[in-house]
Amino acid sequence: MSTRRLLMIYMLLPVMYFAGCFTNKPAPFLKHGSGRFVFQTDALNAGRPITVFTYLPTGYTPDSPILFVLHGNGRTAQKYRDAWIDIAEENNALLLVPKFSRQDFPLDQDYNMGHMFKMDSHDNILAQNPENMWSYSLVDPIFDFTVKKMRNKSKQYLIYGHSAGSQFVHRFLFFKPNAKVKKAVCANAGWYTMPDFNSLFPYGLKMTRCTAEDLKRVFQKRVTILLGDQDIDPNHPQLRRTPQAMKQGIHRFQRGHTFYNACKQMAESLGVKFRWDLQIVHGVAHSNRRMAPAAGKILFQQNK
Repeated sequence: MSTRRLLMIYMLLPVMYFAGCFTNKPAPFLKHGSGRFVFQTDALNAGRPITVFTYLPTGYTPDSPILFVLHGNGRTAQKYRDAWIDIAEENNALLLVPKFSRQDFPLDQDYNMGHMFKMDSHDNILAQNPENMWSYSLVDPIFDFTVKKMRNKSKQYLIYGHSAGSQFVHRFLFFKPNAKVKKAVCANAGWYTMPDFNSLFPYGLKMTRCTAEDLKRVFQKRVTILLGDQDIDPNHPQLRRTPQAMKQGIHRFQRGHTFYNACKQMAESLGVKFRWDLQIVHGVAHSNRRMAPAAGKILFQQNK
């Protein structure tokens, strides 16, 4: 090989090396648009991986807010993600929709009732589960994991739930009062855990770890109970009709008012400022997609 040819090869080696560095650069954790990742840790959900459906907005920066959306009983996390894409894009928010699969969280007790207890089919408490096994114990760690991976500057997150997801969110607030929630919207829950220390869980707080001090903390958070005024079917196939649930009202619209008023009265009795509100979406029945625009406006209002 000629000396000139060898010289050309040596001159090209650094260029080839740096080009290889750029070519082999690790892919970003999340790409713009729709995506997903799997969250699993030995301490919290070993053997129960959580697929988190995501949307990364076009203008994402480390200052972008983070929004959790909790799906309903159908466990259709991907559909919930898709219904919120336009809202996330408009508000430049990183959207996280964790899926609590029927395989790993088969019953209401396991998902929206938090897996806090072992219970029989009549909701009787048989034993307590350790807190690291609660479904509620996964939200903050998913947030912390995402913040680290995305180099996001958020210290708190927004959270929304519809139907069973709304059940999840309002109980999550009660039983995780120190969660990093900036603002929450609970939409169209079928029934509620009332702020009543004399009624047994899941209809009240008796037998749980929630205290009066926890309620004081939660009632000072920004929380909206969001109700569709046409969610009034007393025979909806997924509506719970136990005697305790029926005391809350004959349909979701009534039950939401009952819960809100009970929380307001409890805050007054505890002598703490009540920062929750109740808002109504007119002409909407039991639909996440149709509730989402109103919920998005509430969550992303800058001056509330």
